[in-house]
Amino acid sequence: MANTLNLGSGNWGAKDSLLLGYYEDGGKFFPETFDVTRATGGTRVNKNGLIETPAEIGSEEVVNGDFSNGSTGWVLASGWSVSGGKAVSNGVSSSSYLIQENILTLGATYKITVDVTRNSGEVRVYITSSVTQTINSSGTFTFYATCDRPDLTLYFQSIYFNGSIDNVSVKEYNDKNLARIDYLDDANGVLLTEPQSTNLLPYSEDFSVWVSTNLVITQNTITSPNGNNTADKIAASDVTNQHRVNFTSTNISGATTFSFFAKSAEYTSCWARVGFSNAYFDLENGLTSSGTGVTSSIENYGNGWYRCIMTKASSTANEVCRINITTSYLSTGNFLGDNISGIYLWGAQHEQGSYPTSYIPTYGSISTRNKDTVNNAGTSATYNSVQGVLFVEMAALTSTVPLNNWITISDGTADNQVAIGFETNSNITAGFRGGGSYTGYITLNVDYSQNKKIGFKYKENDFALWIDGVEVGVDTSGSTLSSGTLSSLQFNWGAGGNHTNGKTKNVQVFNEALSDSDLLSLTTTGSVPYWRQYSAMATSLNYTNK
Repeated sequence: MANTLNLGSGNWGAKDSLLLGYYEDGGKFFPETFDVTRATGGTRVNKNGLIETPAEIGSEEVVNGDFSNGSTGWVLASGWSVSGGKAVSNGVSSSSYLIQENILTLGATYKITVDVTRNSGEVRVYITSSVTQTINSSGTFTFYATCDRPDLTLYFQSIYFNGSIDNVSVKEYNDKNLARIDYLDDANGVLLTEPQSTNLLPYSEDFSVWVSTNLVITQNTITSPNGNNTADKIAASDVTNQHRVNFTSTNISGATTFSFFAKSAEYTSCWARVGFSNAYFDLENGLTSSGTGVTSSIENYGNGWYRCIMTKASSTANEVCRINITTSYLSTGNFLGDNISGIYLWGAQHEQGSYPTSYIPTYGSISTRNKDTVNNAGTSATYNSVQGVLFVEMAALTSTVPLNNWITISDGTADNQVAIGFETNSNITAGFRGGGSYTGYITLNVDYSQNKKIGFKYKENDFALWIDGVEVGVDTSGSTLSSGTLSSLQFNWGAGGNHTNGKTKNVQVFNEALSDSDLLSLTTTGSVPYWRQYSAMATSLNYTNK
């Protein structure tokens, strides 16, 4: 039985900075790993339909965080005591500390959670040299910070705080270098790989900071697409005029995309503007229309939430991003509000580029998500350099990619490789390169923003490209490589660069040139006949919220 490396097919595995794949040899499975690199966090839509940042969560660092064992593990300064399973502060002191010593690691990032019951004053939390978090209300608080204190100590400082804290948790947190398996478009999940992008709106979820005109804004009113109670309501005030929020975004050139999440309340529509270009959104039926100089789209995220998107082909250095409540779809006129009726908003994003990338949250400053790179799976023993099939099921992020995108099996260079690419001229291209030149090359113009099943067969003087069950091209002249040349599967142009930007459902490598009937089955159903079928993955995706 020929070797085959598999990735996807609705079965995904990830651990730390590795995306897991398997290859089969003689009925045995051997694990292979793809290196995943992204020096920042990045969001995805999880199996429950919620937007989240995949993260590895470490073990609990705090001892006796629920105070069930009295003050064990804690140092209590004057004014603090433990009573009823809680740490209690009497509110007398302006600087009294509750401390847990030497539990942190310098430079590590932590997720911190604490329950606070406040009567008066405030409590300040430190794992950093300056205040990490100030709490002056009751509730459960979760925040993230990187320890820069050489004493490695967790501090709670009472500033005339009268109240109690409980259920203190500090766990190491890592959201970098993790594969993003996204379930927005497919219940089986896709591997989401995107270019670097920056959300130029510093307050993506707090519309009270935006410039408002004839609005009543109520923060944190309903559950947002991330599952938390963080969506704002904007209601039209009782004057006859426009009712809107806007924010001026800077440092934009070329194509630009503005997006936001909206949900109907008493009103069921809105219109948006970037500069002087308009788009219209029906939040009841999921419809959109756009004016001159802009294209628009709308995506259903469930529970009544839509992501409203508009893109301009060109922009100025400073663009005003605006959202207006409207009384009916496609209208822009003035109307009289009542201070109550409105719509819900969450998750605004303005970014350079011709399409929306995954949501990048901001909390007071602009934020950048680095590009995803996935590479280095396998060794020379995994692949057949003489003959085989590279199969990819995926969609590009846009119908005309801004840069060429490739998935390759290579020797670590661009000179020797098997490649499937999405090119700027809307072509799907498959080629075999040896010594820096193509020895087999086939291309077809197609809308690759729609999911495609693509199979490229390579064998000396026998190259063929299949797309969605159709053989779309052949090349009957060309040599392949000597055995042992190909050594690595990469989501790029063999030696880095031209990284794949897309939604990948499945990648398979077959170490023999499949028959036409097998290629028909593979590119129609995503698998060869049962007697040639290879299991994709042995584990399910389970790497978040441990």
